[in-house]
Amino acid sequence: MQSDPHEHAVLAGSDEWFKHIVKMVQASHQQLPGRCPDRYAGLIANLAAKADWSDAAHGNAAIRQPSPCVLLVMESPHIDEYSAKFFYTPWPANGPTGKRIRQRIAAADLPITADTGLVLMNAIPFQCSLGKSPIGKDRDTVFRLAWERGGRAFFQSRLMHWYREGDLVVNACTVGKDGHRPLREDVEGAIEEAVPDALRFRRYHPFSWFNSARASTTWEPKAGAHKPSKT
Repeated sequence: MQSDPHEHAVLAGSDEWFKHIVKMVQASHQQLPGRCPDRYAGLIANLAAKADWSDAAHGNAAIRQPSPCVLLVMESPHIDEYSAKFFYTPWPANGPTGKRIRQRIAAADLPITADTGLVLMNAIPFQCSLGKSPIGKDRDTVFRLAWERGGRAFFQSRLMHWYREGDLVVNACTVGKDGHRPLREDVEGAIEEAVPDALRFRRYHPFSWFNSARASTTWEPKAGAHKPSKT
């Protein structure tokens, strides 16, 4: 019997909710960092010269500016997002991923202006990889289970909280490693349903933005992939 996707929606986003998800996949896993919150990272025009997210962290990163923003969506935090090297952790897109975002988001072929801001968010704001490096298939298993048991609805509520008319929603999630339907396509369906009138774009995960050409490349849906369910 398929579970009701909204059964755990009330608890989705809590540490206890995620611990329950992880135990269903790997009962013996103990170390679980908490939720990595969505963050307003500042004006894109000012990011390229920044060494990290310190300036944004010194402000009120839980509140965005009123002018249009790029809402950059990734799939889930990994290790650097919780690194003790940064006083402001947890923070989405730390380490090399954050560096490449700061350096190349302005070159990602998006219709931005000098006043366009950046919001960083993860579809599932918990460490689905369980801190394992290299990332294995367990990340996908945990992500999919969390997604089905309230995570999708929780992501949509957060997306609608941040979204304002005129924003650009960029799906930069990864494909996944287990060979099943790409994680980014499930996220794309949720974005389309939550903010159907938004300006939407698809880009590869920022970790791979080694140059401007890669940052500006659009990923295409997998041929023959079924339409995302509205669960």
